[in-house]
Amino acid sequence: MVATSRLDPAPVVVAGDGSAVDPIPLSGATCLARSSTRINTINGAVPTSTRLDAPLDGTTLDLRAATYTGDGTISATTGEANIYPVLLGKARPTSGMCVIGGSVPGTMNPAMTWPQMKAEKPQTDGRSVYFDAAALTEYARGDAPHLVDGFRVNNVGDAVAARGSFATTRTLPVDGGNFFVRNAYFTNVHDDCVDLNDFISGVVFDSLLDGCYTGFSQRPDRQSPLRHEVAPKGDQFVLDHVLVRMAGFPGPHPTHQCPAGTRSGYNQIFKWSPGANQLVVRHAVFLLDRAPCSDRFFPFPPNSRLQDVTIVWTGSGGWRWPRPPGVRVTGDRSAWNKARLTWLQRHGCPDTSATVAATSNPCSRLTDPLLR
Repeated sequence: MVATSRLDPAPVVVAGDGSAVDPIPLSGATCLARSSTRINTINGAVPTSTRLDAPLDGTTLDLRAATYTGDGTISATTGEANIYPVLLGKARPTSGMCVIGGSVPGTMNPAMTWPQMKAEKPQTDGRSVYFDAAALTEYARGDAPHLVDGFRVNNVGDAVAARGSFATTRTLPVDGGNFFVRNAYFTNVHDDCVDLNDFISGVVFDSLLDGCYTGFSQRPDRQSPLRHEVAPKGDQFVLDHVLVRMAGFPGPHPTHQCPAGTRSGYNQIFKWSPGANQLVVRHAVFLLDRAPCSDRFFPFPPNSRLQDVTIVWTGSGGWRWPRPPGVRVTGDRSAWNKARLTWLQRHGCPDTSATVAATSNPCSRLTDPLLR
C-alpha cells in the first residue's frame, strides 16, 4: 500500500479564483475516459440500490444522472430498510474504483434517536429495524487510488464508508489506503460523515460536510480484530480545504456528558483509535454549537498535524478544550457563513440559505466543470 504521507509536504496553492489546487492524484476526467468495458453508467431515479459485489479493477461508476430515491424506506416485502444505496466490492475488494456523481436524498425519520437507528431500541411502531449504513460503501484494496467525486448525500445514517480488504479476507496486514474524496456535499448525517474504521488512509478535499453527528471515524468496532492493530507506519488521513458543521440529533448515544434522556447532541469530530492513521488537517473550518457528547480526542487526536484550521465556537461559555498550534478559535459565526457560501456558489448550488440542510439542493457544478 502506498502511504499518503507523500502528499503532506506538498504546498497547497490557491488559484486566482480562490479555489485550491487539488492534492489528489486521480482526476474525474481520467476516470470517465476509461474503456467502455470499465464504465458502468446509471441514470434516473433508482428506487433500490446499486450493488457490485466483485467489480473489475479500474471500474468507473458514473452516477452523475442517478438519484437513489429508496434510501431509508421500508420494504413492503421484507419489512427491512433499504439502507445500502451503493455497495461495492463486498465479495472481492476492488482496486482503482471511481464513483463520479450521485445523489442520495435519504428518507430517514428526523425524529429517530441514535439507539433506534442502531436497532438497540425499537422504532416508534415497535419493530427493530436497523438503519445505520452508509449511502456509499466500498471494499477496497490499497494498491491503486480510489476516488469518490461529487457525491451528494442528505438525511442518511453514514455518508461514505471505506473498508479494507481485511473486511473480506480477514487476513492482515491492513490494506485499503489511497481513498480519495473530492467535492463531497453531505447534510443531515445521523452518524459518521466519513467512516474509515479499517484504518483507511487517504484525503478528503474541497468538501462541505454540513451537519454531522460524528465527523470522521477511524476506530474499529469492538468485535473487530483490527481494534488491537496499528495503521501502517507513515500513512495519513488528510483533510484539505474541508468545511465541517457538527449537528445535534435527537436522543444521542448515552454518555457521561449526554446521559440517557438528553434531547439532542453530537459525538466527536474525530472518533479515533490510538492505532489510527496520523491526522493532517489544513485550510479547514469547523462549526461547533455545543460541547460534544464525548470529548475524548477532542478537538483533534494526539500527534495531529494542523495548519490554518479555524474552529467557530458558538456554544455557551468559553472554549475550554486544547487549542493546538495551527488552530484558532473564534466566536464569530461569519467565518463559517462566508466559507460555506463561497463553497456553495463555486459548486453551483442554488440554495445557499441557512436551512439548506433540509433540502436535497442539487448543485450544477458539483462534478462536470470541476473534473480535473
